[in-house]
Amino acid sequence: MRTIPFLLALLISAPALGGPDKPENYCHDREANQKWLEILGDNHDSDTMHRLYALRLGLCMQVEREALPVGRAAQIFEREREEVLEHIKEERGDGEFGA
Repeated sequence: MRTIPFLLALLISAPALGGPDKPENYCHDREANQKWLEILGDNHDSDTMHRLYALRLGLCMQVEREALPVGRAAQIFEREREEVLEHIKEERGDGEFGA
C-alpha cells in the first residue's frame, strides 16, 4: 500500500489533545485541526482515519463539557492511535516506520 508511509508520518506528527505527560488541549488549535483535515482529505477512504478523527472530536466534546479531563482524554486517544500505528506496521510486514 503506497499511502502507508505518508499515513504513518501524519499519524505520528498529528496532535491529538495533548500528551498524557503534558496535557495541553489541542481541541481548538487551528494548526492541529488543519492537519487532521489534511489527513482526512488524503485518506478519505480510510475508515481507520475517520474513526480516529471521530474519537478525537468526541473526546474534545467531553473535555469541553468538563466531563473528562484533558490528560485522561489524551491517554484514551493516544492508546487508540498507538493501536492504529501497530496495525499499520503489521500490514507493512517489516516492523519499521520509515518509508
